[in-house]
Amino acid sequence: MTELDRQSCPDCRRIVYERGPARMIEAAQVPDQVPPVEEFFRALEKKPAGRLQLADIAVRLEEYARRGSLPVPRELNDLADGLREIKVGKFATREDFL
Repeated sequence: MTELDRQSCPDCRRIVYERGPARMIEAAQVPDQVPPVEEFFRALEKKPAGRLQLADIAVRLEEYARRGSLPVPRELNDLADGLREIKVGKFATREDFL
């Protein structure tokens, strides 16, 4: 995987990265700017080494959307009004999959 599947929310026009039975994952918005997470993902997509990192992130996002939890709770921070921040943490490397 070299790209995340991005969709626009029909109600708020935010970028939606994953929808599942437990959660929907959207990018935080910054008025009149590209969301910081989107800039981060675009930078990863441009690097050959970033593809594996992006795949690792995509798996985590999919798991969180499906289950509503992550194996390492410190990757989640509760913000206001039911919003949560997901921290990427350590990226997988090629050696992790060999």
